[in-house]
Amino acid sequence: MPATGFFVEDPIMADHVSMLKHGVELVISSGRSLRVSGLCMEPLIPDGASVKITKCSTGDISPGDIILVSSGDKFILHRFLRLFNHNGSVMLLTKADRRRRPDCPRPANSLVGKVTAIEINGKETPCKTGILRRLASRLYGMLGLAVLKNTRRICL
Repeated sequence: MPATGFFVEDPIMADHVSMLKHGVELVISSGRSLRVSGLCMEPLIPDGASVKITKCSTGDISPGDIILVSSGDKFILHRFLRLFNHNGSVMLLTKADRRRRPDCPRPANSLVGKVTAIEINGKETPCKTGILRRLASRLYGMLGLAVLKNTRRICL
């Protein structure tokens, strides 16, 4: 089937993506945690940690918050940088802590929610996004880039 960007024109795939999004929204609304996979947000959110997400709108997020956005059939958990207007559309700019450059902009309607708590090894801690924590995560992420060069995982 022909694909355009992330959106597949196959109706079965479209149903799969829709069911996945509804499932994630159901987990979020029930107050349960989602398990994270990937190294992009270490050390704050290690691979295998769980996060609690609160559904929110663009008016509820601030630079430095960690947000969940939908991108086709995937969900991406990255740090929010800013909102901007592009040709009349409001766009989100995000970035992984272990990346030097921001992600590709995403439409504001792709925002699912923001992280309110992180659970590592059974211990839950509130997600604090103060300036010192953001700087520490960014510094650690920049230092960790050398380690990532030798891994096969790709942060999206």
